[in-house]
Amino acid sequence: MTLYDISTEHDYDGIELSIFRPKDNIPEVNAADVVLLFQVKVQRWNSNPISLITNNRTIISVYSAAKIPKYPRPAGNALQARAGKENVKAPFEIDNIYVSYFYNTIDKGAVPEQEEFQLMATRAVNVKQKFSLLQDVSESKFCDIIVQVCRDIYDLGDRITLYVSDYTENDSFFNYTYEGIQDLDSGSSDMYGYTSKRRDSDTANKWVGPYGKKAMQVTCWEPHASIIREEVKAGDWVSLRNVQIKMGRDGNNLEGALREERNQPITAKVNVAVLETHDKDTIDPRLKDAIRRWRDYTKEKNKQVKTLKASEGKRKYTPDDTDDTSKRNSKAQASEGKRKHTTDDTDESGKPNSKARRKRQRAEAYKKVEEQETKLKEEVLGLNPLIVCETPPEPAFSQVASIVEQQYQQTTIDGNQIMLPLPFVCAKYCANVRVVDFHPTRLEHFARPRKVNAFDILSDNSGSEATSSSEEEDDDDDDDTIRVGHETVWEWRFALQLEEASPKAEEPKRVWVLVNNMEAQCLTGLDAADLRKDEATLATLREKLFTLWGEVEERKHWQLNQKAEARKRKPGAAPPPTMSDDEDGGRRRVSTAKKTDVPVVSNKPFTCCIRQYAVRRKESDLALADAGDGHRWQRMFGLFGTKIGS
Repeated sequence: MTLYDISTEHDYDGIELSIFRPKDNIPEVNAADVVLLFQVKVQRWNSNPISLITNNRTIISVYSAAKIPKYPRPAGNALQARAGKENVKAPFEIDNIYVSYFYNTIDKGAVPEQEEFQLMATRAVNVKQKFSLLQDVSESKFCDIIVQVCRDIYDLGDRITLYVSDYTENDSFFNYTYEGIQDLDSGSSDMYGYTSKRRDSDTANKWVGPYGKKAMQVTCWEPHASIIREEVKAGDWVSLRNVQIKMGRDGNNLEGALREERNQPITAKVNVAVLETHDKDTIDPRLKDAIRRWRDYTKEKNKQVKTLKASEGKRKYTPDDTDDTSKRNSKAQASEGKRKHTTDDTDESGKPNSKARRKRQRAEAYKKVEEQETKLKEEVLGLNPLIVCETPPEPAFSQVASIVEQQYQQTTIDGNQIMLPLPFVCAKYCANVRVVDFHPTRLEHFARPRKVNAFDILSDNSGSEATSSSEEEDDDDDDDTIRVGHETVWEWRFALQLEEASPKAEEPKRVWVLVNNMEAQCLTGLDAADLRKDEATLATLREKLFTLWGEVEERKHWQLNQKAEARKRKPGAAPPPTMSDDEDGGRRRVSTAKKTDVPVVSNKPFTCCIRQYAVRRKESDLALADAGDGHRWQRMFGLFGTKIGS
């Protein structure tokens, strides 16, 4: 509601009161009623005029105008019962006397007639949802939109022109092409040269929005223009409220207009707000959806740019070919999963018969035996109890040899049954392993820096793993429009070589697994940092990983030192003897070095979870390009759901 007092009676400018309460606790007011407020908060939001807002301790007392007596009689009889409030302190007698004085002396020229007030109240209650995507806007509508500014503002003095987009398409928008944007930026599309004279630099008007019919021009007048001039720049996400949608002067394309709120009791109301995109907890879900569309558009645009560069300037259209092999594999798996269960495990009433009961009893017995064997195996292996992992999948444990084994899919080609090798399978495993090696060679390099970009706010963003594993992230990083200033974050990224923990004598199999930022946080319980400067985090990390791999780090550094010393010595020269009477020390040391170059692994094994996936890599050999034009799948293994306890 809008209120005014003696200090603003001649300006016809009031102050807004925002009440945040349940509907039953909001008082009913009429035109010219007097409102007495206690413990109300003063606020200013987004360059709008000062306003009032209630809180839990706010007391609102309403005096009916029709019952307020002549001054100096107190107005206690005009006080309404407080809606939904009990045991609230009543105003003092001096307050009632002041209400009477206030009502009888103030100029009531700003108070609307009763009929007009009721109409305004009805309209205020019937609030329409005005938010709209640009793809849904139409002529003569007033909309609230959340959009990105496609280029720096164009200042005409009394008004400002914006080019905005939410990455949805509208057939009534102007079709912005690459050539058209160049003309717009250079001013060559202006036959009189007005725009070219107002240009400051080529970079100032850089277009950062989408091409096609995805952007709309919006003209903004005061008081909105002042805020835009001071706070808005290309690439910002803004909220524009009460934007009028109309046809442009050419009569062909829709445009927007943001004018002054003339019929509002509060003048100079600003309907422009720059939106924050860094806080995942407070971001508007509608803004997050728009950023997600921006990300998808950026990926598609980068893909098209790569295609154009590959064709060396020749226009080339290559539809998205579907991998026929993958289709056949999917159909084979689907048909395999649709096997009919033709068993007679139930009787006519639907209850399990004796055969089904015996089958269930055998399954329970087998499961009990497997659990006992697993427990016995853990005792034999001597697993590290400080390393825990998620509930293992079925089957419970896998051998490393079976994890790295090439998988095949039986299919039919030209009537012949063949076994088709699969580039990878999406699968999860649980295995008993020990760490025998790691990369990078120094713990200081286990964390790496990364530039912050605007897509980090999305929960379904590919994140550091995909961006580091696939070459397609290079295209995104080249686009300065997705960068967020020069802010840098540190992320974990390292790899572990795991060896099968088997009591058998044969040589155990090994596999390299990648540990991405999220899984490293789970594993170590630490956030990544610059380990070359943060000595405390480095020491804690070294202590945590010692629990995981024992003396692997010391052994690795010893090996590296041995190799460095070997490179420094001349070819064929033996290391100097350690004792003067060591006549044959050279040959013995060479022999000993060869034997101890790879010490026996003695650290404790543990149980961990491993997943198999794949990333796309560039491939010039078309025979090996099984992931689309010029790409192949590279099988990868990653650690997940594993934690070092304390």
